[in-house]
Amino acid sequence: MIESATNIYKALAKAQAEFAPVVKNRKANYGMYADLGAIIDVVRPALNRNGIFLYQKVTSQEDGVVVETILGHESGETLSSGPLFMPVGEVRGSKAQAFGSARTYACRYSLSAFLGICADDDDDGASAGNPEPKPHAKVSTDLLQGAEDAVAEGPKAYEAYFRGLSAEARLSLINTGYHTRFKNQLGI
Repeated sequence: MIESATNIYKALAKAQAEFAPVVKNRKANYGMYADLGAIIDVVRPALNRNGIFLYQKVTSQEDGVVVETILGHESGETLSSGPLFMPVGEVRGSKAQAFGSARTYACRYSLSAFLGICADDDDDGASAGNPEPKPHAKVSTDLLQGAEDAVAEGPKAYEAYFRGLSAEARLSLINTGYHTRFKNQLGI
């Protein structure tokens, strides 16, 4: 323990013991999650009762936002989550909306991780860096297994496999999001 942070560590331990379960109030492709407001509603009262205030420093970069969650104690001690970079995704609306979305995600992820809050259903890393397959689209088990086997052999094998498929099979992989996922996984 850092001697100069004794007070904030004690207060944070007490606050965490008071955290109520976070209500997962939003639905995503992978399951349910708690939005930023739901997380703040659970943690802020307990933090404040224990002399801790919460703020998040947000800075923008050309391709994303950086969020740092900071806890300050009434004693003057502080703790920082460190910076978390969130890239701005595909811009469908305005660029401002894309940056706002990235900011919200970064604030939610930073706060949840820093305070030990479980705010999402666990997808066991399935979507880390890859798009979530669309649940309404279908792909056959054999097609998916063949694609996964080709991915295991590398980028050239997957490209050859994909080119050798019928137009219908290629479209199935594209519409489900698996094609993009495999390309991202292979770096192509």
